[in-house]
Amino acid sequence: MLYARKSASMGIRALLKEIGVSYELAQTTIDMDRPRPPEQLAINPNGWVLVPVWDGGSMYECSAITVFHCDRHPEAGLAPVLDDTTRAQCLQILVYISNSVQNAFQLIYYPDRFADTAANERNAQRRGNRRLRETWNVVDDQIGVNEWMLGKRFSAVDIYLFMLTTWLKSAKGHPAIDEFPTSNVVPMRLCRGQAFNLSTIPGSRIRSTEHGVHPVRLDVRIRHPRWPVRQGRHCEVRGARRLTCAS
Repeated sequence: MLYARKSASMGIRALLKEIGVSYELAQTTIDMDRPRPPEQLAINPNGWVLVPVWDGGSMYECSAITVFHCDRHPEAGLAPVLDDTTRAQCLQILVYISNSVQNAFQLIYYPDRFADTAANERNAQRRGNRRLRETWNVVDDQIGVNEWMLGKRFSAVDIYLFMLTTWLKSAKGHPAIDEFPTSNVVPMRLCRGQAFNLSTIPGSRIRSTEHGVHPVRLDVRIRHPRWPVRQGRHCEVRGARRLTCAS
């Protein structure tokens, strides 16, 4: 699987860990100033990652990869099967997050793709930050009072959303996750129980703190009636498939 740090690779790697699929990694680059390896361009002419490769095939686009693996491993229960009534909702939310929320990040990080001149790139970035807030509000409304994106069911959509929460950076002008009272419930539920092991996943924002080494630091304010308000909680790996949080 072709991957690069600081890319969308973390979400798919977390998904594969949750499914229990083994794979090999081939690190490449997303540095725009460095040439992409020819074998990478042969698979994906855009030069983007993540790109899983298997006997007889390969593919790109993280939302498509997510659906592919969930359909290939229905026993993992990470997406509704074809005849499930919630299948349409799952695909709708996943594609919206991928095409709208994730695309807003592209406006911010790659403004040259959306502006005719360098002088207009700053305008594209400002619009990206506004768009990020607009699209995240839609996601927030979608979750509502639910436990997960699909109601009471944990799914690959929650993993995908969790990945995007790790991209939020106040230094870039992004909205903070605590602006969205229900969206921050998903990452915190992942920390409190049903989750995946991020400790060996490149791109998972592993940080060293006074509490030790943690895969993710969620500097969020929890706004949920069942939990006390606590800030700066750290997610620490304990075991292969569980994250526990300690302040």
